[in-house]
Amino acid sequence: ITDFLSQSDQAHLAQVSRFHFQLVMPLAWRTVTGATQLFKLLPGVRVETPGVLTGTETIYLPRNLNINTACFARFRFYAKLVKHILLFKNPAIVIKVNRWGELLEYASHNVLLPSLLSITVETYWPESTSHYAWIALFSSPSNTQATMSYCLHFYR
Repeated sequence: ITDFLSQSDQAHLAQVSRFHFQLVMPLAWRTVTGATQLFKLLPGVRVETPGVLTGTETIYLPRNLNINTACFARFRFYAKLVKHILLFKNPAIVIKVNRWGELLEYASHNVLLPSLLSITVETYWPESTSHYAWIALFSSPSNTQATMSYCLHFYR
C-alpha cells in the first residue's frame, strides 16, 4: 500500500509509529532524487539553491566538520536504504560542493551508499567532468548500472 502513497504521505505515515517508520522508510529512500537530499543528513550542512530553473546548487560542508570523524550515524541509517539515485533533481542545475577533495578522499575508503544498484545522471552540461566525480563518490560494490543522459532542450 505504501508504494501507492506520495512522498509526503509516506513521511506522515512514518511519523505514526515505529512500526510504520520501519515499514515506510525503505520504500521512501529506495530512490533518491537529488544528491543534496543525502547531504542534508549530515550535521551543519547548508544547501544554497538557485531561485530559477537553471543555475548552481551549492552544498556547503562546514569548515569545522571533520569528514573522517563526523557523526555519520543519521546519514548511514538512510544511506543503506538507497537502491537508486538520480544525482540531479533538475538537469539544468549543476551541483557544487565546497570540499570536493576531502569528500572524494573519504569516499575512496568508505562506501557511502552500500546498497546502491544504479546511478543516473541527467544533465544539460555534458562537458562537466564533475559528473564523473559524482559517480565515483557514490559508487559501491553493489552498483550494477551507471547511466548518463544529456538533455538537449532547456525547460521553458
